[in-house]
Amino acid sequence: MVLAANMVKWQVLRQLCEEHGYGRLITDGKHPIQFYWQHPVPVAFATDLMTRLQTGPLYWPEYRLLRDRHKMTWAQFAVVVLRYRLRWTLAPFCLRLN
Repeated sequence: MVLAANMVKWQVLRQLCEEHGYGRLITDGKHPIQFYWQHPVPVAFATDLMTRLQTGPLYWPEYRLLRDRHKMTWAQFAVVVLRYRLRWTLAPFCLRLN
C-alpha cells in the first residue's frame, strides 16, 4: 500500500478524480488509508528510524533489527512511511527520505 510506486499513482489518481468530480477510496483490501493515518506509532521507533535515515538509505537487514528491537507491526511501519513521506521500495527493500 505504501510502496513508492503506489504513492506516485495515488497523486495522479487524486488529480484525475478531482478533475472529473469523482471520489476515491484507497485501501489495502482490509482498511482504508485513513486507518493508517490515525494509527498510533511509538515515538521511540519513529525517532530512531528518522535519525538513522539521516545518514542514508536503510536496507532490509538493518530495518529488520530496528523493527524487532521496537516490536513494530506492519501497520506502524505503514504509518511512519505515510507520515514522514518516506520512499519505500520492496525489491530490494529500501527505505529512504523522499
